Amino acid sequence: MVGRSRVLAKHRVSVSGRVRAVVQKLPVSEYGLDIEYYGEVGIGTPPQMFKLDLDTGSGDVWLPSRACAVCQSHRTFDVQRSQTFRNDGRHWRVSYGDGSYASGNTIIDTVTIGDLNVTNQVIGLANQESSVYQKDIVDGLLGLGYSGISSVPGTKSFVDNLFDQNLLQQPLFSVYLKKNGDSQYAGEYLFGAIDDTKYTGDIEWVPVTRQRFWEIRVSGGHFQSTDGSTTSMDIGGDAIIDTGTTLLVMSLPQARSLHRVIPDAHYDPLLGWVLPCNTASRISGSIEFNIGSKSFGIPVSDFVREPVKDLDDWCFSAVTSGEVPMMILGDIFIKNNYVIFDRGNNMVGIAPVRL
Repeated sequence: MVGRSRVLAKHRVSVSGRVRAVVQKLPVSEYGLDIEYYGEVGIGTPPQMFKLDLDTGSGDVWLPSRACAVCQSHRTFDVQRSQTFRNDGRHWRVSYGDGSYASGNTIIDTVTIGDLNVTNQVIGLANQESSVYQKDIVDGLLGLGYSGISSVPGTKSFVDNLFDQNLLQQPLFSVYLKKNGDSQYAGEYLFGAIDDTKYTGDIEWVPVTRQRFWEIRVSGGHFQSTDGSTTSMDIGGDAIIDTGTTLLVMSLPQARSLHRVIPDAHYDPLLGWVLPCNTASRISGSIEFNIGSKSFGIPVSDFVREPVKDLDDWCFSAVTSGEVPMMILGDIFIKNNYVIFDRGNNMVGIAPVRL
């Protein structure tokens, strides 16, 4: 195991002026088959608290405004209660692959996570949101990607602000997500440090290939059976590690190659990828993704999702496919692997999660 002192030495950065000081833990909750993980984040001064989806696949921070007539099932931000509020006044709109969207105008204010205070953050205040968000348990979103994917051109993302303001003991954050977590504790984000109690073995460090998403290279993959045999899979390519996506997203050829090792799994034009609900009793092993010099697995049992309505004994797969520019390694991957997002060195660190 990589010792804590070695980890700290690897990531210590010399900074003139302000000293990196803060290590801040943010526990997260989840709901609905680990569909979404969220944490309590403060906006403004004094902080008004919101349940925000923590999303490494986004560069935006947004939440409902008091002017949003369709947002009343959520907490809404009152600009008059914040001593640090400034109006920015730009229109913004963000939309996602599932058809959900939100739009409104931008402000500038402070984002607070425990003792961590990020000032001068551009925030979208929604005065419109889609029906998906109106029914969602979360109030909004805290994007943890690079500035290049912010929906408002020229806006600095929360992570880049956090880095530039030299607030952290180490310029990184690490993510631990529990399987079958609960509404009280389903994992945690640790800003400024690495928790070596959450993983096993050595951390594998790989470069971020393009500094927009947390994009890395997957060189290939294979099925590792518990009997020791392996079956190669053609699932290599560019990939992003995205805490805001529940499942795996692949191209159709990649998804075909992966499902080929699962007995009777197939693609249905109406339903997508489906597999027998008893798959875990028929095949034992893990799907391994080759990253850097190591492989990182997801047990086959984790690919069995919720039952298909009116189709006995069949369940949805944890893989969706389509015409996508890169693979997305979502929460199903992160629940099995501890992930460190190193903004200071533009690296991603991965190690198997400690069960």
